[in-house]
Amino acid sequence: MKIKRGIFLLLLASILFSAWPASADVPRIEGISVSISSSEEIPLPIRERMEKSVYSVAEQLLMEKSIEEIRKNSDTYEKIIHEVFDKVLVGYTIQAVEVKGDTNSAVTIQLMPWKDVIRDVKIDVSVEGMTPLIEKMVLKDAENIESVFQETLSGLPVGAIDWSNGVLKKNVNSFMEKNIPEFRADFDIVDVAENTKVKVTLYPLLPVVRTLDLQMHSDTFPNFWLLSMREQMQKEANELIGVPVAFVSRHRADIAAHYSDMLDSTDEFKRFHVNTDTTVVPSENMTLLSRSNLEKLRIRGESWSDIGHRHNGNEYIHRLRVRLGWDPDLLNRFYVISETIPNAGDWGAYAGYKRNVVKNLWLGLEYDFKHKKIASEVEYDFNKWWSFSHEYRNYDSKSEWGVNYKLHDFMALKMMYDGDGVWLRIIGNL
Repeated sequence: MKIKRGIFLLLLASILFSAWPASADVPRIEGISVSISSSEEIPLPIRERMEKSVYSVAEQLLMEKSIEEIRKNSDTYEKIIHEVFDKVLVGYTIQAVEVKGDTNSAVTIQLMPWKDVIRDVKIDVSVEGMTPLIEKMVLKDAENIESVFQETLSGLPVGAIDWSNGVLKKNVNSFMEKNIPEFRADFDIVDVAENTKVKVTLYPLLPVVRTLDLQMHSDTFPNFWLLSMREQMQKEANELIGVPVAFVSRHRADIAAHYSDMLDSTDEFKRFHVNTDTTVVPSENMTLLSRSNLEKLRIRGESWSDIGHRHNGNEYIHRLRVRLGWDPDLLNRFYVISETIPNAGDWGAYAGYKRNVVKNLWLGLEYDFKHKKIASEVEYDFNKWWSFSHEYRNYDSKSEWGVNYKLHDFMALKMMYDGDGVWLRIIGNL
């Protein structure tokens, strides 16, 4: 009934005062300012909302009215603003309303809070559906969300808590958009008292990671060594399923470092000084690639299959090679190779050294233990897929030219030429 009466007074005043004859040269209200104060400091977001509400009422009543008329009827305007504002205000008592007639009219309201006032706010934040790794990262991003509730609620009368809901939701959404936009926040004020308690739950937003492709490789030791760790790595990597894709992308470096550290902290990797570099490719069908390498030692197993090349009368040559290398730094490489040629009943053993003379260009010498001769080699790497090589062998005075294309970590194709013909070499890396 009181609300209807207040609205009626507002409408009546608007009709009456707007119906008065207007004169073009009479000074009129051109702007309105609203100021609300209290004996207890009002939380800034709440005070701003109150002032906005009062401004809407004052604008309807005062804008473009003559200054003289406002001054003569200030009591009436103050009464209307008092009654309308009082209908929606909870937790405060309106002590005084003052309307000053001027070009920029000022509306001042003095409030008195009810007895019980919120002094402190405690936040309990939980993350819905995330594993401990992701939950920890989410909570770190959201660690300052408590300040939103403190700024909005501290100093607010307990009875005025309803005033906070809309403001809180807006401010919480603004915080989430700025600090952790891949999640939304719902909150529930579970205990409204001097020490108020709020429960906040964070939910992931779509799109999320649906599947995960784990790839584990090494350039310096046989990849089968990684099989013993794959099961544990897969279990850990599955923690990313259900995580927002954008969150994974934003935390790509931290996530990659976590999985690299997890592998490098195992007893085997620490014993052999293995360093892992992990690459995260965020998408709904995500790829997680770990590349683990020894610090200086190089151990590789290779399978060479030459198609279209004759060796001791055989059209098809298959070689099995074991390569052991040591790279003391980025410019020097030492290695020994042992090979068998099963279908030809042949063997080979080599020791060599390569030096990086300029970027991507390597020069090397290799000693052939079987023929007791030295061969020279030139290698140029165009990129990680393509390379060129030339080898000159003293024992048969032949040159071999090759263009190598790396299909993936386990296979490469090399087109060879030695003056007598062209053939294809298929290189498998174990």
